Order: sequence, then C-alpha cells, then structure tokens
Amino acid sequence: LANRIQWEEELASEEARWQRYGHPVVLLSMDLDDLKAANDLYGHAVGDRLLRDAAEILRSALRTSDVLARVGGDEFAAMLIEADADGATSLTTRIEKACAARVVPGEPRLAMSIGWAVPHVGETLASAFDRADQAMYRAKRSTAAVAKG
Repeated sequence: LANRIQWEEELASEEARWQRYGHPVVLLSMDLDDLKAANDLYGHAVGDRLLRDAAEILRSALRTSDVLARVGGDEFAAMLIEADADGATSLTTRIEKACAARVVPGEPRLAMSIGWAVPHVGETLASAFDRADQAMYRAKRSTAAVAKG
C-alpha cells in the first residue's frame, strides 16, 4: 500500500484535476477497531495478520483506479475516483461484509470504523478528507461502523 507521504502526493495531484474538471470523488478514512487490545491479548503476530487482512480486504474492494494508503499504525485512507455517495455506500457495505466474513478460530474479529465524505464545491480535498476522518471517529464512538462526513 501507499504510505502517508504517497497519500498526500496523490491527494495533491487529484486536487488539481478535481479543481479543473470537477469530476466526482469520495474520500474515506478507515481505522481498525481494537487493534491495541488484539496485540495485547493475542500478540503482535495476530495484530499484524489483522492489518494484512484488512489491507487485502480494502485492496479487493477498491477499483484499480482508486487510491489506497496506510497512513498510520492502524489507519487507512482511500480516494475513490469518479465515484459518488452511492458508490461510497456500496463500497463500505462490501468492506463491512468482508470483515465480518473473516473468521479465524482463536483470533479476534476484524472490524473497521469508516468515515467518508464527498467534497463540496470550493472545498479542498484535504478538507473533505478531514471531514471523512471526523466521521470515522464518530463511527468509532458509536455503534455504527460507517459515518458520512
């Protein structure tokens, strides 16, 4: 996956295209739930497997034209190019189902909190990503796995 530096470069590059052409884009912020507890209870090998499995689920759910990055320890970011709110809703549903389907005996469940946002006219993509990030934290604090920013 891309790292935070590559994510910021992709965000800036897409910002120029988005400002010029105004094509639809959706930004997602995703965070694994309870990774620290999994590391503490099951060990770092299990935590690492959760991260790898999460990355593979995200890679499989996104299109090749989308951008996916690991931007922190258990934090991921995605940019859906030529996508709208319906596309974001469909994608997050696929991610939730894939996480729920991952069952490994003796390991914790894989769950992610997801926030997403569609940029407004006159807003930067970085600002829209901040809204997606805030929505992710709202989802994490509530019982909902997904929140719109």
